[in-house]
Amino acid sequence: MSSFRENLQQYTHLVGGIAGGVASTAACHPMDLLKVRYSANEGHSFRPQYTSYWDATKQIVRSEGIRGLYQGVIPSLIGSSLSWGLYFHWYHLIKSNAPYKSPHESLDNFIIGMLAGSAVMTFTNPIWVTKTRLCLQYEHKGKKYKGMVDCLSKIWREEGIRGLYKGTFDWLVFSAASKVIATTTTFPYQVLRTRMQDHNVSSSRGLVSLSLHILSSEGLSGLYKGCLMANFRQLPAAVITYLTYEHVKKFLASS
Repeated sequence: MSSFRENLQQYTHLVGGIAGGVASTAACHPMDLLKVRYSANEGHSFRPQYTSYWDATKQIVRSEGIRGLYQGVIPSLIGSSLSWGLYFHWYHLIKSNAPYKSPHESLDNFIIGMLAGSAVMTFTNPIWVTKTRLCLQYEHKGKKYKGMVDCLSKIWREEGIRGLYKGTFDWLVFSAASKVIATTTTFPYQVLRTRMQDHNVSSSRGLVSLSLHILSSEGLSGLYKGCLMANFRQLPAAVITYLTYEHVKKFLASS
């Protein structure tokens, strides 16, 4: 038993991150659903149109009950728990085994964080694509996907590996900036990534082409749809994640 505890303590960052990801997703997924739906809404008639976040919540609950606010929660739980768990684990692993350290710890932290974040995103992107698509299965339309596994299977068969990694390369380019620039400044990319992953609209537009299309048809505000909910969700999600992570880490260390 003692050897099991000793082995488990080697993975305190992994276990703590997984627990934090699960806790924050369970609490904040409805806000994430609203953010995704607002970000994807370019005004097409097949999408439900909401006058406010409260109106969106009422329409979804009226149609599907409370569970409607948790569409896409399974890939979100898996993706978030893996992302946070692997990020914390790989971050501390790289930091403790780095062959060279600069005189500036903040620079080391930034580079290590960027490397760990990029590796995690590359590994988990297919899960986030399924989350986006399940969140964009509207109440008034027939649902194309039965769940996460069915979604992954259909994307693989119909779109191949490229479908599972839509938006990944561009995210990797933008990820470094998002670490130091506020969410509001980089939010347009979240809108672009959501629309690139949306199965309701067939489009082969790239990042620049899609940006110009949104600006011409929806104006600058089109690049910020869902931004309010993204910012509103950020604080509680971060607090829940880090508190859970720290408590689980301390619990494992003391057991």
